[in-house]
Amino acid sequence: MKLRESGTRRQFEVEVDRGGSVIEARLDGTPSELVNQTLGDGAMLIECGGSRVRAFAAVLRDSIVVSIGPQSFRFTPLLESRAGARRSLTTPILTAPMPGKVLRVMVVEGGLVEIGQPLITMEAMKMETTLSAEGPARVKRIAVSEGQMVDAGAVLIELSPLDSSKPQSDH
Repeated sequence: MKLRESGTRRQFEVEVDRGGSVIEARLDGTPSELVNQTLGDGAMLIECGGSRVRAFAAVLRDSIVVSIGPQSFRFTPLLESRAGARRSLTTPILTAPMPGKVLRVMVVEGGLVEIGQPLITMEAMKMETTLSAEGPARVKRIAVSEGQMVDAGAVLIELSPLDSSKPQSDH
């Protein structure tokens, strides 16, 4: 996935594979392995190169917000400029960025979603957060229901990437 840091012209090629307590990431082709511990408030304690730092990341509408220590960054995904290019699904599992209550589920199992489409709204610390689709996908499974309390990292929705070689239909 290509990202642009909001407010700057800096662009990054980012790949992230988050499995358990280890995050494998590639930033502009350079691999990193980060030891990750999820904290009760939805933040993460990340260890890299002997240093530990508190971090938080959330998908908010059409951007990704990352806070690392005292600094915060907002990134916007860059769409491919080729005609007919489709954006791929970055992660097939949507998880709760922090503990909270599920207010609204705005999709149905088996339904198609497009990039930026709202999927679920949560309330945490008296603030509402709407989580949106990172790319075109089909809703494989909805793991929560409206009104349900969830912990940070809880699976909310599972998505399946669409096969871009086939025409898509909701029927």
